[in-house]
Amino acid sequence: MPKTGSLDKGDISNVRDSYDRLIAVECKNTTTISLPQWEREAHTEATNYQAHTGITIHKRHGTTAPGSQWVTMTVDDLIKLISHK
Repeated sequence: MPKTGSLDKGDISNVRDSYDRLIAVECKNTTTISLPQWEREAHTEATNYQAHTGITIHKRHGTTAPGSQWVTMTVDDLIKLISHK
């Protein structure tokens, strides 16, 4: 997805949950953990994308397997993802 500065919509486009709602995905490859900043970015991007919520996927060093990377979100975000509201 193209970067658009303050109107950024995330790093991976067209991610949807099991109810077909858009999810904004922010990806990070860094050794410095900045969870509060990442959460703000993901939520800003979710707003820009008109997505249901935003999450952050960050690099798990020592593995390149996509399914082994870390996902960060708030409990409220998790509830949004698993509830049908």
